[in-house]
Amino acid sequence: MAWSRVLTILGVASLALLALSGGFLGAVGMSRYMERHDPFCISCHLHQEIYEKFLGPQGRVVTLATLHHTEKGIKCIDCHGLDGLLGRTQTMLLGARDTLKFLSGYYQEPEKLTFPIPDLTCLKCHEEVKSVKEEQGSKQRFHGQLQHVKIPTRCLECHLTHIEGIRETLFLKKEIIDPICEECHKEL
Repeated sequence: MAWSRVLTILGVASLALLALSGGFLGAVGMSRYMERHDPFCISCHLHQEIYEKFLGPQGRVVTLATLHHTEKGIKCIDCHGLDGLLGRTQTMLLGARDTLKFLSGYYQEPEKLTFPIPDLTCLKCHEEVKSVKEEQGSKQRFHGQLQHVKIPTRCLECHLTHIEGIRETLFLKKEIIDPICEECHKEL
């Protein structure tokens, strides 16, 4: 009689574990599906006015994010999701935490990203910057100068993504980049 009870408990525990595993895999799959849809991201992280700016008001490219979205088909998660097993896990755990906070009513949009977007995210598509940095005498004013290769400034410290800017200046703003340049070039 004792063995049948043990087998019953093991059977119930196995079914529960299977159900939990299925639920977890289903949640992961649903998350992977939903994160490819920008309106899902924006439903928590931005409001409609910013989303419309992101889409390009009246067809104008007003932010670097708009350029990437409208002309390159880049999705929010392509830049805001980390790569690799560890990165994907961090992204999914952060998303789960934010979802729980949002559903419980304790969510506030953070002032800055929890995980700043690393340069590797930009360099996945902009490999020419990496190679230009290595070419002496490049026509690019910043990236082509060898002394700038070791500067620890991240791409998105200069190239602003969700702030309105001018496409022809690569969404650089003088009031942002001048202080960064002045750290080495005091004469500016």
